[in-house]
Amino acid sequence: MLKIRNLVHSLLKKYHIQLLLTIILGYCILLIILSSIPGNFAISSNPIDKILHFGAYGLLSLPLYFALSLQGKIYLFRKYPDVSTLLLVFTFGLLNELHQLFITTRTFNKYDLLANFLGSLLAIIVINISLKIIRLLKT
Repeated sequence: MLKIRNLVHSLLKKYHIQLLLTIILGYCILLIILSSIPGNFAISSNPIDKILHFGAYGLLSLPLYFALSLQGKIYLFRKYPDVSTLLLVFTFGLLNELHQLFITTRTFNKYDLLANFLGSLLAIIVINISLKIIRLLKT
C-alpha cells in the first residue's frame, strides 16, 4: 500500500500542471455542455441559477489559480495568478454567455456574468486567506 501511495505522490508531483489542466479542460467542457441545453431544461431567471453560476465559476477558479501559479512558462500568470485567474474566468464566462445567443430559448444574461465574476473573486479571496493562514502556521 505504501508503494502505491508513493507512486501516486511522485506522479502528482511530476505531473501536477498536466493534471490541473486536464481537470480545468474537462470542467470547462462540462460547463459548455450544460450551457448548451435549451431553455426548457435550464433555470434562467431563478435566483438559484445565479447561485449555481457563482459556485460553478468559483469552482473553476480553484484549479486554474494553482495551475497559473505553478506553471513556469508565462511570467505574468505566475506572478499575478489572482488577476490572471479573474481575467481568464471572466473571459470564459463572457464567451459562454455569448455562445448562448445561438442556443434556442437561451439568452445572454449580464447577471449570470456578474455571478460568474463574483464566484471567481470569492474563490481567489478564500485561496489567498488560506495560503496566508498556512504560511503563518508553518512559522
